[in-house]
Amino acid sequence: MTFFALPPVEVGAVFDRAALVALPADMRVRYVEHLLAVIPKSAPILLVVFEYEQQVMAGPPFSVNSDEIFQLFARHRSVTLLTQADVLSTYPSFEARGLNALVEKVYWIA
Repeated sequence: MTFFALPPVEVGAVFDRAALVALPADMRVRYVEHLLAVIPKSAPILLVVFEYEQQVMAGPPFSVNSDEIFQLFARHRSVTLLTQADVLSTYPSFEARGLNALVEKVYWIA
C-alpha cells in the first residue's frame, strides 16, 4: 500500500522526519492534503525539514522553506517554528555535495 492509498487512521500525533523533504515540490501539496484528510483534526504534526540552496544540491532530500510550510499547512492548522539550527557539520555527505549551509527546522503543526 502506498501513502496515497492510506485510509483514515486514528493516531494521536504524526512525526514527519523524512517524508515531506523526500518529495519534489509538485507532490508536496498532494501529500499534505492526503495527510490532513486521513488523520484526526486533533492530531498534531511534528515536522522536520531542511532548508538549503536547492540549486546547489539536487534532492532528495529537498529544501522546503518556511514560506512553503505556511502555504501548505496554515489554511488548515496553526504552524509554529519550534527550533532551527545549522546542521551541516552533522551531515558531511551534504557538504561533499556542495552545500555550505544546511538549516534543519522543526515545526509544530496543530
